[in-house]
Amino acid sequence: MLAQHLKTTAIAAAILSFSAAASATIVTSVKPLGFIASSIANGITDTEVLVPAGASPHDYSLKPSDVQKLKSAEMLIWIGEDVDAFLDKSIDDLDYKKVLTIKDIAAIEPFLLKGEHHHHHHGEGDVHEGHDHAHKGHEHAHEGHDHKHEHKHEHKHEHGHEGHEHHHDHEHEDLGVNWHIWYSPDISKAVAQRIAAKLLKQYPEKKDLIEKNVAEFNRTLDEQSAKIKTQLESVKDKLASLGFEEFDGPLVETEFWNSDALFMPQFHAARDIHDVYYLKNPTHAKAIEEPFLSRVAEIHETGGDSGSRGWNYRFDRDFTRQLLLRSQGTVLSAHQLAKAKIPGKYFGIARCFRYDKVDATHLSDFYQTEGIVLGEQVNLRTLLGILKMFAVEIAGATEVKYVGGYFPFTEPSIEVHIKHPVLGWFELGGSGIFRPEVTKAMGIDVPVLAWGIGIDRMALMALGLNDLRELFSTDIEGVRLRR
Repeated sequence: MLAQHLKTTAIAAAILSFSAAASATIVTSVKPLGFIASSIANGITDTEVLVPAGASPHDYSLKPSDVQKLKSAEMLIWIGEDVDAFLDKSIDDLDYKKVLTIKDIAAIEPFLLKGEHHHHHHGEGDVHEGHDHAHKGHEHAHEGHDHKHEHKHEHKHEHGHEGHEHHHDHEHEDLGVNWHIWYSPDISKAVAQRIAAKLLKQYPEKKDLIEKNVAEFNRTLDEQSAKIKTQLESVKDKLASLGFEEFDGPLVETEFWNSDALFMPQFHAARDIHDVYYLKNPTHAKAIEEPFLSRVAEIHETGGDSGSRGWNYRFDRDFTRQLLLRSQGTVLSAHQLAKAKIPGKYFGIARCFRYDKVDATHLSDFYQTEGIVLGEQVNLRTLLGILKMFAVEIAGATEVKYVGGYFPFTEPSIEVHIKHPVLGWFELGGSGIFRPEVTKAMGIDVPVLAWGIGIDRMALMALGLNDLRELFSTDIEGVRLRR
């Protein structure tokens, strides 16, 4: 009897323990939102994340354990159906007072549409005022794309004020919206403030602690933002001191500039949906500027005047207009070739998006510094000197090696590798001399050196980190002290 009683008591305790743990939880859709929530809820309640590290919310499916978490959660934080589609139906079954929908926070909308990191291409001249890309016909079809999100179901989640039932029957230009909201300090602060407001309603007795957590979150966020800005500025300052001119471009690009102009065949594996984020609406740009379209098409099909035989296939002029998020910084170099001076030296800082598995040295959203040097006298020695500057002077590496690589747009191609004290050897970036198939189409007849170096990876070495994900950790103090 005693044994049976103890067994029953143990089971009951386990159930009660599980229930307590499950009920005292904030659940977020993705890890970055979990970082924000856990910072604000520190010492108040626990935070759980649905989508595991390395997985994507775009194709995630809820597990039975996830459903249980949702039912027992005291608060659910998600971005919205445009990103967290796997939660769309489950939201309807929850108490709207428990749900915080990030896309419905009115305070963040101006940053999403007009933020400093979100350059959207509203036809030539809007984004590049005073920065002529020499391709005025390269319009990205932003005009008149009045796509409507007409969902047949009602969402009873928060829409800037509680208790407001809304139908997603509104018009907005998602082409200018980037829902990777946690990369903007201003937006992260707005999200943190809204989480704090909901926690205050649930835990009024914890007001002082919640306000303290918000203040600490804002302080550490500002501190880390300043460090990242300093890292970026050091790259810019170094290149500017060497006489380089800076170039820039939109986050939203076409297949033409992202790949075709770089002599990447249209059947290349990197065009697969698993590597590139395509836009859902609108899907295509209106046009690609001539004569670049015809020149690139001819080189792909026959080689044109480049001295090669091309790829020997029929160039798809509809496919080349397809819109996507910039997957590589080299697209900036392709644009610059169309208007570059000879001799000339140019560089840019490019934020790129790639459907990649996240690990210690890979992120799906990352920064690169891109550059080109044009001139009759440039050669591999010039290129190696630039690569060494990035590896040694900026990243702070003591061991550097150069490895032969392959890129469709350069020949020869060189990768620069550095040795990390914990991770060992890893690639810092790629480089080479642009192939004639790339330069001829843009009207360039001199050698062009090109490189793409990972700024996040340089920071990994320079800041003494062991994992790129630590750049976005809530443990800012731990990251700071590690250096």
